[in-house]
Amino acid sequence: TAYEIYQCDWSSDVCSSDLTFGRELAREWDWPFVDTDALLPVDPRELWLREGEESFRQQEREVVGALDLHEPTVVATGGATLMDPDNLSHLSEQGKIVHLVADPQVIWERIRKTGLPPFLVGTDPYRAFLKLYEERTKHYQTIAEETWEMPDGK
Repeated sequence: TAYEIYQCDWSSDVCSSDLTFGRELAREWDWPFVDTDALLPVDPRELWLREGEESFRQQEREVVGALDLHEPTVVATGGATLMDPDNLSHLSEQGKIVHLVADPQVIWERIRKTGLPPFLVGTDPYRAFLKLYEERTKHYQTIAEETWEMPDGK
């Protein structure tokens, strides 16, 4: 069984502790680790800024659609990857979706330290973040087979 490890965060270039958790889990289980954002042709933030959300999401779908897991694998995805029905369908057919939960304030502090992702830039980024956090969390709770608390809430 492959495990699709989904972090309840925003993207690998912003919230690296979830990638660290995924890598540590894969190492502990002696499984391969895949970061879907790292499979994009360019940095996710750069891609979003240069080509826009629609192109970014299309390329993300292509990366996810190309995953063909023949062995147990820990897969970390970007923040909204599983909001897309095609991505969700493809990944859930290959393994278990695990929702990683972290305190929203911890996530917000990480985002602030590393720079706001393009989709949060605006007049009230914190309010936008909280709205996305709530929307995504509700969705993840309905699709995940398991929910895990992040170590130390981070």
